[in-house]
Amino acid sequence: MDFNTYQTKARQTAIYTNSMYPITSLMIEAAEAADLFVKPLLRGDDTKINREEVLSELGDVLWNLSNIAADQGIQLEEIAVYNIEKLESRKSRGVLKGSGDAERQMEELLLEAAPARRFKHVEAYTRRSRLIQRWKQKPKR
Repeated sequence: MDFNTYQTKARQTAIYTNSMYPITSLMIEAAEAADLFVKPLLRGDDTKINREEVLSELGDVLWNLSNIAADQGIQLEEIAVYNIEKLESRKSRGVLKGSGDAERQMEELLLEAAPARRFKHVEAYTRRSRLIQRWKQKPKR
C-alpha cells in the first residue's frame, strides 16, 4: 500500500470532531511506541521487543500523523518526498551527522538509568526518578 492510499483509508476511520484529537493522540501514541524500547533499557533487562506491539503502536502513530496532515491539506507522499529531499540536502552539505540534542538527552538518560539497575524493585526506581526531577527543578544558589 502506498502512502496516499493509506491516508485515504485512514481518513475513512477519522470520526473525531476536534482537529486537536490526532495531535494530542500522536503525542500519546509516540510515547507508547518509545516506551516499548526505553522501559526495558531503563529496567536493565533483556526483554525482547514484541514485534506485534511495535506494529500496533507505530500504526497508531501513522494514523494520527496521516490525519493531522489531511487536516492541513497535505498528502503523506508529499511529506515523505519533502523529508527525503531535506535529508539528502543536509547529507550533501555535510551537516547530517546524527548528533544533537536528542543524542545528548539519550546519553544523559542512560547515565541516570545506570545506577537504577541496582534497585530490585520498580517502585524504588520510580522514587529515585522523582527525587532527581525535584532536584533538577530546585533553584540553584
